[in-house]
Amino acid sequence: MKPLHICFISREYPPETGWGGIGSYTYEMAHALAQAGQRVSVITLATGDQYVQQDGQVAVHRVAPYPDLGKKRVLWRLSRVWPGFSLAALRRLRLIHGKFPVDIVEASEIYGDSLLISVFQKIWFNTIKIVVRLHVARIFIDQINSNPVTLVKRVVYRLERQAILKADGITAPSRAMLAKTNEWAPLSGKLALVVPNPIDTEQFAPGDGMRNGEILFVGRLERNKGVGMLSKVIGQVLQAVPGSSFRFVGGIGKDERGTLWSDVLLAEIAPKDHGRVIFEKVARKELAGRYQQSAVCIMPSIWENCPYVLLEAMACGAAVVASDVGGIPEMVENEVTGMLVPAEDTAKWVEALKYGLTQEGLRQRMGAAARRHIQAKYDAKLVGGEMLKVYLQLHESKITDSSSLARRKGIVTQGDGQD
Repeated sequence: MKPLHICFISREYPPETGWGGIGSYTYEMAHALAQAGQRVSVITLATGDQYVQQDGQVAVHRVAPYPDLGKKRVLWRLSRVWPGFSLAALRRLRLIHGKFPVDIVEASEIYGDSLLISVFQKIWFNTIKIVVRLHVARIFIDQINSNPVTLVKRVVYRLERQAILKADGITAPSRAMLAKTNEWAPLSGKLALVVPNPIDTEQFAPGDGMRNGEILFVGRLERNKGVGMLSKVIGQVLQAVPGSSFRFVGGIGKDERGTLWSDVLLAEIAPKDHGRVIFEKVARKELAGRYQQSAVCIMPSIWENCPYVLLEAMACGAAVVASDVGGIPEMVENEVTGMLVPAEDTAKWVEALKYGLTQEGLRQRMGAAARRHIQAKYDAKLVGGEMLKVYLQLHESKITDSSSLARRKGIVTQGDGQD
């Protein structure tokens, strides 16, 4: 069978635009598909000059917004709503498609970057199928963080919703994300499948050293990550468990008053314990080491889809304690591959962390089970194969009888994320 040509359109692609959830997913999926023998291109955002480079077997096209209104004094305010990257991606896709015909285009719902391609699909790209990958739409992010809704945001919401509705297929890493999106942008009658996020289980693997008494948080400190609740937890845990400590790896945001979340956390802790709370940024190559040395890795988020922090920690054999929200229960089986705690329940979080720190045997069993679970369900090679089947199904416009029945009833799901 002739290989497919798959083109990802993503504003994030490491290392230039970081290793956030979308960037990590795009990188892992693109390389998994390329290693499986498919032709893979990525159109992503340029932080400086535009260029094309070969990242292993993946062709990466870095493009600047077109035109860049931010550089025009009269029009710069329009840059907040002007789809500059979407236009640049559309132009680059035409060039790529002219040389090597593209079969599948995949983009996240964020900012609706596939919408323009859908508009011109019948004119320029009638052989291309468009897939939208659900991460977390901006409307949900603003709802979770109680952010004010502005006119600009309403425009963004509409672009994202239309991109979803006009796509040929939808994939999401969790059933929770499909269900949440379906309430806002109805997916009935559309091919909508659950395919997990992929992870490199060789890069993220257990280490040989001993684990310390450290509780690890990886990610940007923000309200939606449960930091407000966590500020009430840290001091109690430090007092209850001698030798314990907290390490926060990642960026630091501000609360609604403009105060750094690191300062909010320290304000709730006795000054004598400030040295037991560490804030740092580390290079990507050092991150696995942080997971390998920690006793417990936490994710106290208010809502999550399929967070890479949990995938990475579990792949490294770390015991995880996470909120029982969104897609997390599809990833973590309570007291088997980790511990689930009600989000924002301070007392239960304190209890869970004290228990996790003092029960070494339990931590070891959960960490080993988590590692096996990630290898069996989320390994990049396996997930890449699942996604390729979805692409082939769309490319060939063939849907199995069971899927057809499910479509008449509503959303189709595949790979439910649980054993």
